[in-house]
Amino acid sequence: MMLRALPIISLLIVTPALAQTAAGPVLPQEADGSPVAMVRPPSVIDLPTVLRLAQTANPRIGIEEQAIAGTEADRITAGALPNPRASYTGSYQPAELTNFSTRRGQEASVELPLLLGGKRGARVTAANRRIYAARAQAAVTRLDIATDAGTAFVTLLAAQEAVVVRHRAVEELSRLRSVVAGRRSSGVASDYDLVRVDVEVEAARADLADAEVDVISAQADLSNALGVSGWRPEASGRLDGLARLSAGPRRSIDALPSVVAALADERVARADVIAARRERFPEVSLNGGRFWTTSPFGPTYSLGVSLEIPLFDRRNGAVRKAESDARAAEFRTQIAKSRAATEIERYAAQVDTRSAALATFNRQIGAKLPQLGQMAEDAYRLSGGSVNELIDATRSRFENEVTRIDLSRKLAEAMLRLELAHGEGAGDHP
Repeated sequence: MMLRALPIISLLIVTPALAQTAAGPVLPQEADGSPVAMVRPPSVIDLPTVLRLAQTANPRIGIEEQAIAGTEADRITAGALPNPRASYTGSYQPAELTNFSTRRGQEASVELPLLLGGKRGARVTAANRRIYAARAQAAVTRLDIATDAGTAFVTLLAAQEAVVVRHRAVEELSRLRSVVAGRRSSGVASDYDLVRVDVEVEAARADLADAEVDVISAQADLSNALGVSGWRPEASGRLDGLARLSAGPRRSIDALPSVVAALADERVARADVIAARRERFPEVSLNGGRFWTTSPFGPTYSLGVSLEIPLFDRRNGAVRKAESDARAAEFRTQIAKSRAATEIERYAAQVDTRSAALATFNRQIGAKLPQLGQMAEDAYRLSGGSVNELIDATRSRFENEVTRIDLSRKLAEAMLRLELAHGEGAGDHP
């Protein structure tokens, strides 16, 4: 069964997530760097393929990759040394020589800002942590996309199986109509019996139409989840055997992708506090120059230091703002841990409850459904059973098959979400 691939979901989803970001965008690009059109996925698709495409082909991943590229560009800016500034001034005395013994003088100077007080190192550290935070957020986005796409796939698979059941219901009721029509022609059945079956056949056709619409809706959801337009896929696989599936091993809360991303943001906020404190160090510049005259020629050299006096603005506001953001980041981390733990507990409980419900249904009802239809038909043919009993038994049989499909779908979705919630974190902190 297709969903036996669930235990390897973490290998398909998060393991390559940050490794791919280190190598650059995963989306194909033109020569000018713009993304090319995505290759259309196959018309028949299975769950591993869906999860792989969710990690590599969705345009939302391209947005995250460009965010990472932006933080890497900021790292270049943070590590760059300040540019020197050059100036030139010409002097002219039109009348009596009062400043120097010539009418013309020239001056050139160079000023070099100095990043003292650990400013550059703090900026680089904060920039490095922003790169890691962007990669952690990209991993969260990949998991979100995989969850949406995987859930849409399971829904599509269930909708397809429901269409099969509805088709069988129409065929079975059409066959029973022939039986009733034959009995009517022989005078055993009444006109009411024939009309009653005709009404039920049309109701079954309406249910079939609804099931086919559900397939179209599920196809659109899967297409949207993967970011592909005009795609009408067919899901490959079945929902059987879900009671034998099990989710992957539990991971530490701090290793869950959403918590990793929150912790990364918290580390960025702390680095910003250090950087804001370093920025309070006064700006210092080293300058040197040369002044010279012509007719007669005479040079003068100078060397000096320019120092900012923090008299009015000591940049305390920036420090307090950074400290406030750091405290807020700590609260967001606590929320992320609590939410992640709650989600895992929720899906684990759902898996247990839905597994038990499906097992009970299969044990108590599933094996009896074929017998129910045959017993009702035999009673109608041989012992004078009513047409209503025949129709009720037939409808009950197929409605319960649809119920079994729905139970299997809900179990599969819960197991998929639980497996994805246990997705691996990645990498060491920078």
